[in-house]
Amino acid sequence: LAGDKAYVQTGEWLPKETLDAFREHYVGLKGPLSSRTDEGVPSLTVAIRQGLDLYAGLRPVRWFQGAPSPVKHPGRVDMVIFRENVEDMYSGVEFSAGS
Repeated sequence: LAGDKAYVQTGEWLPKETLDAFREHYVGLKGPLSSRTDEGVPSLTVAIRQGLDLYAGLRPVRWFQGAPSPVKHPGRVDMVIFRENVEDMYSGVEFSAGS
C-alpha cells in the first residue's frame, strides 16, 4: 500500500510495512503512484528505489501475437533492457520550481 490510499489509511505516503513486504517477498506489483509534492513529499517511486537500494530497472521486451510491430520478425524479439537507477535523471535528485 502506497500513495494516496496509504496516506488516507495510515497517514503515511509509503508505510514501513510496504517496504518490509517487498523485502520479505522479493516481489511487488507497482503502478503509478501519486503524492502531494506541494507538501514536500518526494517521489514515491524514487523513495521505493532508494529504500530498497535498487540499482537497476529491468524491462523485458517481447512481442505479443496480433500486436503491430515495426520489425520484420517480431516473434524473434526477446530482449531485456537494463536501466540504471542511480545516475543522471533517475538518481532521484529533485528540485521545486523556482528553487
